[in-house]
Amino acid sequence: MQQSDLELCRAVVEQGPDALIFADREGTIKLWNARAEALYVKSGGHALATRAAHKHGSKLYVELAFGIICDPQQGVLGAVATGRDITQRYLAERAERAQIALSHGDSD
Repeated sequence: MQQSDLELCRAVVEQGPDALIFADREGTIKLWNARAEALYVKSGGHALATRAAHKHGSKLYVELAFGIICDPQQGVLGAVATGRDITQRYLAERAERAQIALSHGDSD
């Protein structure tokens, strides 16, 4: 890979719209981008391992996708996860479902 290709890869990882985390086969996080840090790192630099919350304490709803990363010989190198904060969308959909349930209850 040429230097320009490496720079492009680095820019894609760092500037992409979603959180990105790569962990090796032992589960050690080897790479994460700024979006992942914003979503998953609490003050003091500790990554979240359980339920997520915004820094101000409210619940955080995250859409996640996972994949296995292999070398050219198909040996497993580790896993990648991408995530995005969908809190606003989730809360809006939940409110809409509640409103629909209320309106159906009123027609009885």
